[in-house]
Amino acid sequence: MKKIRIFDSLSHPTVSGKWKPLSINPVIKNANFKFLVNEMKKNKIYKTLAVGLDNFEGYSHKKFYDLCKNFRELIPVAGLNPIKSSEKIADEIYYLKKIGYRIIKLHPRISNFSIEGKKLISTIKAIEEQNMKLLFCCYQHFSLKHPQEKDFLLNLIKLFKICKKIKVVLLHGGSTQVMNFAEFVRANPERFLLDLSMTMFKYNKSSIDLDIKFLFNNFDERICIGSDFPEYSHSELRNRFNFFSKGLNKKKVENIAFKNLEKFLT
Repeated sequence: MKKIRIFDSLSHPTVSGKWKPLSINPVIKNANFKFLVNEMKKNKIYKTLAVGLDNFEGYSHKKFYDLCKNFRELIPVAGLNPIKSSEKIADEIYYLKKIGYRIIKLHPRISNFSIEGKKLISTIKAIEEQNMKLLFCCYQHFSLKHPQEKDFLLNLIKLFKICKKIKVVLLHGGSTQVMNFAEFVRANPERFLLDLSMTMFKYNKSSIDLDIKFLFNNFDERICIGSDFPEYSHSELRNRFNFFSKGLNKKKVENIAFKNLEKFLT
């Protein structure tokens, strides 16, 4: 099978062009918009969700959106912190829609909020009212400074039972809980899509490889893939996609590579 095009579900270009991971030994990486697009072209990545992060590397809603619109390959996603009053957050989401955003990302760890909080419900209901879609970070492993939720998936289920309409991409597949998250998405296909960015790289050669291989074979209509650029490169995305999709028929390969995400965002 010839090299198939990929729709990258998660990348993080920054206004400053730099990326300093929140880790013990951070390595500053190139997160420049033009560099991202050039790397995509080299690896036949035809489109990506370009995701801003609230209060990170010079991010502002308007500036980030304007930089994205210089490149047809980039779909801008706003980074939002829900720790505000319900009135202010509703006004901010309305402003995002007016700028041109159609998708918002919420990141509990970077924005330091609990998914049990009432303000999060107000935020998601305001996103619903604007008929926008949501990316929700589901990496659960926090430091002592950011304690982990008691049961991340259970709290998400409680949240989305209250917020009944919004369509959500669950980012990183729940990391080490990827199979539990996959079963949740399988049972609720009309509202959720499972993204495997980060997880498909980070746990290379662990038992999670077998889980992801299983999902490629059996959940091909419910998953999508991403680079988490600049944490991982687009050549790594291409290589890992080839590894997991080996032996699959064309329909399944295309579903995972781009069709599921395209359909979900329409």
